[in-house]
Amino acid sequence: MPCTFSALGARWTVWPIAPGLNDDLRAGRELAATTGLYFRTSDGEERLLPLSRGDLEALGDLTTRPNQELAQLAQRAMPLH
Repeated sequence: MPCTFSALGARWTVWPIAPGLNDDLRAGRELAATTGLYFRTSDGEERLLPLSRGDLEALGDLTTRPNQELAQLAQRAMPLH
């Protein structure tokens, strides 16, 4: 389930992604076999933080995470373009 938060001067949405988990996510084919967190700003910036399936599951429901933690994860993520 996506989660929306504000950080780094932008409004972000983050999705947990894994093969077979996000068939409806329009993040592109390059992410089809990726496991991790996909971040996108309202301005179209995209980032990816690769994680193991276990690490992704350990995060649980992202909507329960504080903005500060989500912002730290977004900072660690790699730009996609």
